[in-house]
Amino acid sequence: LLRVETPSTLPQGRISRGKRTKAPMADDAWKLSAAAAMVPFCSFLYLHKRGGTVRIFEWTYRHLGVGGFFALPFVSLSMEKCVYDSVQAYQGRDANIHPPGAGKGFPSGGHQLPSFSLIPVNTEYGKKSAPLC
Repeated sequence: LLRVETPSTLPQGRISRGKRTKAPMADDAWKLSAAAAMVPFCSFLYLHKRGGTVRIFEWTYRHLGVGGFFALPFVSLSMEKCVYDSVQAYQGRDANIHPPGAGKGFPSGGHQLPSFSLIPVNTEYGKKSAPLC
């Protein structure tokens, strides 16, 4: 990585090679979000390949009838919101607070729904004592 240094030993604006500096947690936050999205998705792909999707539909039809098919989107969206809200809570963001100046385009409005987070909001995230993901 290249960076511009201006100490007295270098001419003004000289480019040198050096260690990359970063905020303690800022560059690693995407890893948890990516894992939280990919683990359930990859699990679904594995389940689907093994015939699990058909078994879920058959179970739904046997136990709940045709009306149970209307519940499937709500169940899957609730599971997705649970994962999303839990990751946000771990990263120190409250899913029920809409930050000022945030956009109003799609997707917005999730802060108006109840939080499905499995953990409380982590107030220590970003501090040196918080574990890296």
